[in-house]
Amino acid sequence: MMADESTQQPAGDEAGAADEIASEKDAARGLRPGQSAKNFWPSTKRLVREMGPERPYLLAAILVGVVSVAFSVVGPKILGRATDILFTGLISKNLPAGADPAEVIDGLRAEGQEQFADMLSGMTLTPGEGIDFTALYQTLGLAVGLFALSALLMWLQGLALNRILVRMVSRLRRDVEEKLHRLPLRYFDRMKRGEILSRVTNDIDNIQNTLMNTVTGLVNSILTVLGVLVMMLMISWQLSLIALAVIPVALVVTGVVGARAQKLFAQQWDA
Repeated sequence: MMADESTQQPAGDEAGAADEIASEKDAARGLRPGQSAKNFWPSTKRLVREMGPERPYLLAAILVGVVSVAFSVVGPKILGRATDILFTGLISKNLPAGADPAEVIDGLRAEGQEQFADMLSGMTLTPGEGIDFTALYQTLGLAVGLFALSALLMWLQGLALNRILVRMVSRLRRDVEEKLHRLPLRYFDRMKRGEILSRVTNDIDNIQNTLMNTVTGLVNSILTVLGVLVMMLMISWQLSLIALAVIPVALVVTGVVGARAQKLFAQQWDA
């Protein structure tokens, strides 16, 4: 019996050691597919509270982003106006000089060209004259100016958000340092030195990098989606509804494909 126990004990130790190595390996590799982060929402709320002193600057940065997105969304509509000027000039040049646009449209209807007549009825025609290059240059200049201002404001917003996050992370580092000074010595005797260093350096660096890579992109993406949606509704609410109706279908397809892909990722992870 003693021999049996002595032979079985190392096997148990080896199994425990193997489990410990596997857990350490999983921890080093990060979350496996399908595994959720622990305390995600409480940690997120705490990070939001850490941004409290920077709230006025954050609101100002968001306001700058709203103006930037508005300029970038209105820009294509201005370019569309330039296209209208070109097309109107080409049509007007091919019409007899001095002709009455209403008579031209009535003549087209009499010839059965209803669609062409309807299109011309919505245009400001000047028969015999070509493209109004003065209006064209002014419109293009306005579009270029809007895009330039949008890019400048976007750069300023990114700079402001990065500075806000740097100050927030600096306060977080200071809080961690003060907490370490208050901890009793037995805490350092119990914890591994590498784990403490990882908490102080790597974890905070990861928080900083994650915030800098996600906050700016998230704010700009949300504002851009809202701006494009408003512009779509202003241009044609019927086409906007058709475009929005496709979104639920895309979400369902993405969910089905994502669920199947997640299983394959988990199998590959465990292999």
